[in-house]
Amino acid sequence: MGLSPVVPLRRGDQRSSRG
Repeated sequence: MGLSPVVPLRRGDQRSSRG
């Protein structure tokens, strides 16, 4: 969560939410 600035889950969440 705070350890990794860029998380794959967050990236997929944004793409899924937009699409």
